[in-house]
Amino acid sequence: MILSLRLYPPLKFDDGDEFRQVEVEPGTKADALLDRLEGEGVFRSYGRQYLLVLTADRIIRDDYPLEAGQFVKIILSPDGG
Repeated sequence: MILSLRLYPPLKFDDGDEFRQVEVEPGTKADALLDRLEGEGVFRSYGRQYLLVLTADRIIRDDYPLEAGQFVKIILSPDGG
């Protein structure tokens, strides 16, 4: 199945792009997608604990089952003080 991804700066794909469509297996959960992207070096020096993953403008958890055609946004969690 195909998902649309949007990374928000400073996160980027290797080619500098912030948008990409990726193919994943049906039933893939958010944590498996993050594992894949982390393995591709997308998060660079930022740890996964600092990321928020959203779909339909709602934050999703690692065990969330992704669906074909979903638009997934990945951003760094805001840091406050």
